[in-house]
Amino acid sequence: MALAIRLLAFQGYSDSDPRDYTLLAFDLSHGQIHVPGYEGSPVFPLRWGVYTPVALLFKVFGVSEITIAIYPLVMSLLGIILGYAFGRMLWGPLAGLIASFLLSVIPMDMTASTILYPDHIAAIWANAGMFLLFGALHIKRTRLALLVGIFSGLAFGFSWLCKESVAYLVPIVAIILFLPLITPNLKLRISVIVAISIGAISVLAVEAISYYILTGDVLFRLHETERNYRQSSMWFFTKDSPYFGWTGSRLNALAYRLFWQGPKVLLGSSALAAVGAFGCLSVLIIFLKKLCYRWFILAWIGGILFIFNFGSSSFKEYIPLVPFARYLYPLVFPACLAIAGAITALAVGSFDTPRPQIVWSIVLFILFLCFDFARLPHNTWEKSEPVRRKVASQLRTDDLVFSDYRSASSITFYRFNKLYSDKRTIPYEGVSAASIPTGAYIFIDKNTTDFLEKSYKYEKMKFEDNPSENWKVIWREGNATLFRVE
Repeated sequence: MALAIRLLAFQGYSDSDPRDYTLLAFDLSHGQIHVPGYEGSPVFPLRWGVYTPVALLFKVFGVSEITIAIYPLVMSLLGIILGYAFGRMLWGPLAGLIASFLLSVIPMDMTASTILYPDHIAAIWANAGMFLLFGALHIKRTRLALLVGIFSGLAFGFSWLCKESVAYLVPIVAIILFLPLITPNLKLRISVIVAISIGAISVLAVEAISYYILTGDVLFRLHETERNYRQSSMWFFTKDSPYFGWTGSRLNALAYRLFWQGPKVLLGSSALAAVGAFGCLSVLIIFLKKLCYRWFILAWIGGILFIFNFGSSSFKEYIPLVPFARYLYPLVFPACLAIAGAITALAVGSFDTPRPQIVWSIVLFILFLCFDFARLPHNTWEKSEPVRRKVASQLRTDDLVFSDYRSASSITFYRFNKLYSDKRTIPYEGVSAASIPTGAYIFIDKNTTDFLEKSYKYEKMKFEDNPSENWKVIWREGNATLFRVE
C-alpha cells in the first residue's frame, strides 16, 4: 500500500534544493567533485549521503526522474519496515503494524519519498541508529552488543553525511544511554556507549581526513556550515530575512518564535498530520497505562520537541531553527511509535479490558486519520512544478524558448532530460525583447520572478510587465504566460 500511494504521488525532478543535489549527483557521476569552490549553498556538497547514491544510479541507468526518485523511495519504504520492527520490539506485533501503517500515510513522506530532499533520508538513517541502539541494549552477549552498537554509530554517522540535523540527537542519545531508561545494566550501557562512539567517530574521522586532503582544512565541514548561515541568511532567523525577519525588538521576535510559532508548527503541522500533538497525547496515555519503555519514548519525543524549538542553528550566536515542516521530519518516527503504542495499549491491554478503552483506541486512531487524510488529496495529486511541466509538454523539440534562468533549467529537464542549459531553452536575463527572433516562445512566470526578487534581489526584465505587441498569448495559467513572437 505504501509503495502504491507513493507512486501515485510521484514527484521526481524539482527545482530549488532538489535540483542542486541532482546536479551534484550528475557531476559526481562524471568525476567532478565540488569540494571546495561550490557556488551554491555551502552545505549542499557536504551532504554526500544524499547525492552519492543517486550519482551511482545515474552512472548505471542514466538521468531521468525515475533514477532521481529511486534512492529516496527505497529509503522511505525501509523506514516503514523499520517502523514495524521497532514497534514490535517496543510493544508487540500489533504496535509494529500500526506504526508501519501510520508511517505509510504521513502526507509529507508521501511526496518526500520521490523527491531528493535530505531531511527524510537523514532522519531514516538516524532512526536506524536508534533502533540498533535499542537492540544493542537487549543483547546479553557483550561482543554482539558491541558489534550492533558500532553499526548504530555508523548509522548516525551516515545520517550526519546526509544532513547536520542528527547533531541535535546527541544529547538525547546521551540521556538514553547514561540513564537506565532501557536497561539498568550499567556495564552494558557503557559498552554500547563506547561502541556507538567508535562507529560515529569513524565516519567523522574519514570525513575530516577527506576534507583535509581536498581543502587543507580538517574542520572544513564546520566552517562551511557556519558560512552557510551567513550566505543564506534569508532562510534563517535573522532580522533582515524577507521570510523570518522582524521589526521592533529582537526579544519580542524571539518570544513569538519560541513560544508561539515554533510550538504551533511542531505540534500542529498539517504536512506532518499533527504528529507532534498526537505524539504528546500518546505519551500521556503510555504513562497512564504504565507501558514499558515509556521513559525512553518520552526522552526521544520530548528531546526532539525541546531541541528543535529552542536549539540554535549557529555556533557563534543564538539563532533558533527555522520551523519549516520538512526540517521537523525527525519527529515523525518516534511520534508514530508512540501513537501506535497508545492505540495498542487502549485496544488490547489485557483480556479484561473494558469496552470504553477499546472505543477510545478507535477514536484516537480515527482522529489521527482525519488529520492525515485532510492533506492526502493535496499530496497525492499535486506534482512538483506543475506549470513548467505543462509548458514543456506544449513545446516541440525544435522550438526555441526564452524564460527566467530558474524556469529555463526546469523546462530543459522536462523537455530533454538534461540538467544543464540547452541551446533551445535560453535564460532571458540580459536579452532585449527586440532580439528575440520570430517564432520563438517566451515563458514568463511572475510567481517565480517575484520569489527571486524577494529572496535573491533578482532584477526583473522590463518586458515581464510590458510584453511586446507582437507577442501572442499561447497559454496562460494564473501568473504564468507562454507567448510566441509573431
